Amino acid sequence: MAEKIQSQLSRMLNKVSQKFPQAEEPTVMTDIHIRINQETGDVMVYNDDEQEITRIVVDEWIDNQEDEELFYQKAAKVLRQLLLKDGFGSSMGIIMPYSFVLETETGEHIDELFIADTDDTIIIGGAFMENLEKDLDDFMKHLMED
Repeated sequence: MAEKIQSQLSRMLNKVSQKFPQAEEPTVMTDIHIRINQETGDVMVYNDDEQEITRIVVDEWIDNQEDEELFYQKAAKVLRQLLLKDGFGSSMGIIMPYSFVLETETGEHIDELFIADTDDTIIIGGAFMENLEKDLDDFMKHLMED
């Protein structure tokens, strides 16, 4: 994805983190829902109570004609990279576990981007999780052969 898109999404995520600053004893319990409208380029961030936290418009995504599944895969990839950067996703003042969820503009679940479970456990979604079971099966098969 273009540098401009990454920069816009990074600023958006920073606004989210400012709403939930790190605290020794967090008191907020919520997940972060990121909703993207492929036609308008709107990226809206909500909490569990459907309260809008922030929103941006990604001009490059307006009237995007790309296959919907491919579009959301690309968006998920860049968001996941930004959430992992410098431990951003796990450094918020929200009671764990919490997650970042990618959704359509109507709130339909698309992908689990990131789950912060404890200070030591961070789980990312996407291809990593998809292939994990197969990798474990292959590993066990290899062990049994030896």
